[in-house]
Amino acid sequence: MQTCTHIHWSRRERLGRTCVLPDSGSFGDRDRAYAMTWEKHTKPPADVCPGKYCFHWVPPGGAANMSGRCYRSLHEAIEHRDGWVEFPQGGCKCSFGVCTRLDPAAGDRDWYEPCEPALERDGLPWFYFIPSTDPLVPELHEEYLRDSQALWGGGQDAAPDAATDGNGA
Repeated sequence: MQTCTHIHWSRRERLGRTCVLPDSGSFGDRDRAYAMTWEKHTKPPADVCPGKYCFHWVPPGGAANMSGRCYRSLHEAIEHRDGWVEFPQGGCKCSFGVCTRLDPAAGDRDWYEPCEPALERDGLPWFYFIPSTDPLVPELHEEYLRDSQALWGGGQDAAPDAATDGNGA
């Protein structure tokens, strides 16, 4: 069984916020987004939940510590495994609030947090599911604009269907 115990400091720093733990739920018709495949040269819709590409995502059969407790070490956190919540189908464990990508009507805001190892494994850039510079720390605005425009063309707010094929066409 997989457990969600990894911490990616760079992702927290990149978006300028700290990850905590979540609340599970039914995703209804949003489930179809998790089965989608992604093409690097096509900008994804800004409102789609990227599932496994988000730090808050627990894979099917995984579990997450939903207690909200802080631990001195990873070892100490794993010792308290008995209170973890199981995610047989996978799901979001974000406890900041309801993400608008998961539930546009009830969502507080976009809580997406890149899971860089998953993005890298599938050949997607770190900024792939970030629709603009808005959620980024100011130090990353220039890098985001340069790299996203090189990949998709257009300005930072270019519509997803205005993406290029990566060759300027």
